[in-house]
Amino acid sequence: MTMATVQGAFVGIVFSIFVLASQVSASQFTPLTLEQLSRSRGFAALLVFYVLAILTNIYLIQVHTLPFSVSYIPQSWNSSMGVGAGLMTASLLSLLVARQLLADLTTPEHLLERTAKSVSRDAFTETTVQNSKPSPPTRTSLFTIERILVAAHKEEDEYTTQQAIYQLWKATDQLLSPSVVIGAGYRRPDPSTYTNELDLKKLLSYWETAAEYGTKGPIDRIRRTANAQRHILIALIEADEIPEAIEQFDNLHKLSIESIKKGNDLSILIEYKELAPEIAANDSSAPLNEVVGHHAKFVRNRVNFLKHESDNDTIETTSTLLAAVICNYVMLLESVWESGLSVSACQSRTNSIISQLSEDLSRIFDVFDTLPSPIPLKQTLLTELQRSIIDAVSAIDTEAAQPVDRYIVMIVELSLALDRASSTVSDSLCENLDGQNDKKEFFVSRLNNWSIKDSYQPEFRELSIEESDVEEFVDSIYDEMSQA
Repeated sequence: MTMATVQGAFVGIVFSIFVLASQVSASQFTPLTLEQLSRSRGFAALLVFYVLAILTNIYLIQVHTLPFSVSYIPQSWNSSMGVGAGLMTASLLSLLVARQLLADLTTPEHLLERTAKSVSRDAFTETTVQNSKPSPPTRTSLFTIERILVAAHKEEDEYTTQQAIYQLWKATDQLLSPSVVIGAGYRRPDPSTYTNELDLKKLLSYWETAAEYGTKGPIDRIRRTANAQRHILIALIEADEIPEAIEQFDNLHKLSIESIKKGNDLSILIEYKELAPEIAANDSSAPLNEVVGHHAKFVRNRVNFLKHESDNDTIETTSTLLAAVICNYVMLLESVWESGLSVSACQSRTNSIISQLSEDLSRIFDVFDTLPSPIPLKQTLLTELQRSIIDAVSAIDTEAAQPVDRYIVMIVELSLALDRASSTVSDSLCENLDGQNDKKEFFVSRLNNWSIKDSYQPEFRELSIEESDVEEFVDSIYDEMSQA
């Protein structure tokens, strides 16, 4: 009876530990964690094993023998005792299994991972059927993750908070993006129709919580949330859910502003860079206009900050950030030129970007003029802008003459403002066009056809460049590139 008693004690101890750990997890995060214990097949299998082992030992104690014989076991051996001892030993060793199972059921990272995997598309599918009777509310996997996220933030558990944000993105992306399954006869769903039946408002409301709490943490949390936000935006744009994507752009902007405020962090600008090809090639210009507007807001935010700043190191750091934002406009231009859009669309989007770039540059120069040493700051910004613009020559669209003409004016005005030699500019352009003879020939032809009367409109009026200097510089670049 002793072995059955010991095993019974094991059952009580193991069960008590599981319940206690689940209660602690539930009180720390959400009562929904207790559901994991009730649904766990591993926990149920462990309890069944203990019960069967105890019942077997009780049976063996009563009858003192096995109900069957094994030919190769000598009759002198006490086989019933051996079986009982084996079951007891197995019960002891099962504590190793119980330990791992306990970690899987109660640690937040395992709980979050299992919950994200259990997300159901049906829970977010819109229905047109009107029920005559009210239906009970349903609890979704995303709600569980959302509650854990909120609780972890309040407990200042940064690791669990970031895990919750990641798993919330993973579950959301699983619903927004068609699964990639390799197999005979498999046809990947069309992204533009994959979200047709989804209740996007309900689905994205959970991600709104993740984006909100992403802004409340340290830089690392902001970066991770921004990266996830970018993937959600790409999924929405690919699905042609433009209104929802525009709303989600606000989250990326808020994350970027917080990143700048908490440390002038430039890394989130990379998320806009990764988004550029998707938004530039989209049939709707709304996503591109939204991103251009975000960059304008960045500039206004930092310009207003500089108006009240006197520390030289802070001014230098902020001017570096402004240069990065301005150069991002050039990256958007490259994406538009490489998008394969119609000539009219390319021209319209190019004009929009360049106009905002010029306006922001003027705004930055105005605030630089109020600082003690404006000239070095201007020179640094213009140098970075000129480098970015010259590097973008390889992306020009050979079908869009007007955007290229504006591009030529920007190069010339910046080069004259920086007192760059035409030969240096020509060499840089040729280097970037190396191996792309069609684009080089088109660019040279635009230089040849360029004239003050037909083409010149100042792009950067604050640079105060003379028209005659522009014409002379264009002619010099043409002579040197045509001979190269």
